[in-house]
Amino acid sequence: KGHQNHFDVVDPVGIVAGRPRKIVVIRQTKTRRRRPIRATEKRPRDLTAWETYVDNVLSGDIITSRWVRLACERHVQDLEHGPDRGLYFDHTEAERNIQFFERFLTHTKGRWAGQPFHLLPWQQFAVAMLFGWRRETGARRFNTFFCQVARKNGKTQLLAGLALAMLDFDGEPAAEIYFAATKRDQARLGFDEAARMVKS
Repeated sequence: KGHQNHFDVVDPVGIVAGRPRKIVVIRQTKTRRRRPIRATEKRPRDLTAWETYVDNVLSGDIITSRWVRLACERHVQDLEHGPDRGLYFDHTEAERNIQFFERFLTHTKGRWAGQPFHLLPWQQFAVAMLFGWRRETGARRFNTFFCQVARKNGKTQLLAGLALAMLDFDGEPAAEIYFAATKRDQARLGFDEAARMVKS
């Protein structure tokens, strides 16, 4: 059977090459015989949507600005070299804040009103960078987020959601959030959106 093309063999008895072992999965191909993978081995997790976004930006499949590409490159490089500078990436914390949007927030305007706030991959990437990267003290690495995209790309909604995450979900007692702009009416856009999200 080793000459057949791509199939999985599961040994339910747990015996391989005459020796008792735990259940294993053996994958064979025409060209070469691969090492058996033990059922107890730790397998890599599936990539999240934002991790796939990073890969696609770096491969050129997604065209972005120079700054977004540099941010993706920095993330990948720092995963390897960051610990040397007292930096680490907390994947659990990144995913926790991404899930905050989907579990607790809904859209409040337009045709998506009332539906869960599912972040787009680029938005997930931004949230993951803000909350995932940490200094060795546990403090967040980044304290500034610059977002410049065209109109109708959800800037206000994203920032309102970030404000609520940092108000209620960040472990900061009596946290205070401020919306600032050159005009009062402009600043109220973010505040009003956050208020609608809370009420909905």
